[in-house]
Order: sequence, then structure tokens, then C-alpha cells
Amino acid sequence: MPTLPRARVEALAVGDWLDGGGSLIAIGNSGTGKTHVLCATGHALVEAGHRVFYTRTSDLVQRLQAARRDLVLEVALAKLDKFDLIILGDWPAAGFVDTKIRS
Repeated sequence: MPTLPRARVEALAVGDWLDGGGSLIAIGNSGTGKTHVLCATGHALVEAGHRVFYTRTSDLVQRLQAARRDLVLEVALAKLDKFDLIILGDWPAAGFVDTKIRS
């Protein structure tokens, strides 16, 4: 991501922002390095002892829909809650039909 200063990327990798329940959203044109920065940040956070989960957005939605169907949505959400950071990739290309997930 050409407009993202190196110092900012390094600060993200430290993970202090996780303590306050912070979120990280990378928005930009295709091929600008968003996924690369998010994965590198996630990897650095894992090395620092944080629990990180990376998945495609559409895959997570399908998992949650299946959990809802199987009446185990609360269990699935509890598993996700154990992570310090969840990285959702391919958000704009998520192309799923039914996003109504209710407990």
C-alpha cells in the first residue's frame, strides 16, 4: 500500500491497538498490497503471542450459516471470540446470497 507509511505498518505489528478492542480495515484498489499488509501484521502478532484467525469473508459467512442451520451458532461464535484478531480477506468479492445470521 504505497500511501501507508512504514512506521504505521510497524506500529500495527506491535499490536497495542488490540488491547482496546481496535479494528483494522484496509480499503484500496485491487493489487495495492492490502492483503499482504494484513497477513504480515497477523503473522507478527502471532509471533508476539496473539491469537489470530485469517479467513475469506465468504468462508466465514458460510461457516456461520452452517452453524446456525445446525443450531450451534453460539458455539461457533464462542470459538471466534477466543481470537485477538480476525482478519477477513476478499471482503468486496464476498458474493454471498443470504447474510442474515441471527442467534
